[in-house]
Amino acid sequence: MTDRPSNPLLDHPVFRPIAAELARGELGQRLSAYASARSKRRDGDPLLELGASLLDYLLTVLGDDIESVMATNERLTGQSADAWFLTISFADGLVATVDLGTFLPDSCPLDLELRLETSGTDRVIVAGPANIAVSVFGRDGLKLDDAYPESYDERLLRFADAVRAGDVANPAVAVIDAARRSAASGEVVIL
Repeated sequence: MTDRPSNPLLDHPVFRPIAAELARGELGQRLSAYASARSKRRDGDPLLELGASLLDYLLTVLGDDIESVMATNERLTGQSADAWFLTISFADGLVATVDLGTFLPDSCPLDLELRLETSGTDRVIVAGPANIAVSVFGRDGLKLDDAYPESYDERLLRFADAVRAGDVANPAVAVIDAARRSAASGEVVIL
């Protein structure tokens, strides 16, 4: 029996409470989501190595009813594309914007920077593990849920390796493939 890695963001002390808030419908009508993962790594494939976990998390908590993906990539500091920008449209009108990159400067205090914002008609939820908190803004004001961040860089890479090898069934693979086709063609890819 093989030890298959699970998505570390699903157990992350900052991201886990967001899944519960979304499952309870706390946002009201979903309007938008923004997610980013950036690291200091100068090698590898940020779309897979950072995107597999982040996209899997988004599809798990937001649903996988994706209609289309539009993506572009850029080479900012490395020899190959080290920055990816995705716009993902869901069937219910939700639009998610995702940026992934391996371009953080060495002077950045974090090796890995994660951020997630989800907006709805009733609330906005902001997760910033570097700030050790999940912030929920709603009619009742601000609710802060403190959490301790742990370095997830190696766990993200291990999960990405398992996705790459096909050892983990992952709905994010379709989005990653669509993003590569979109970036190559400059066109929206309908799923």
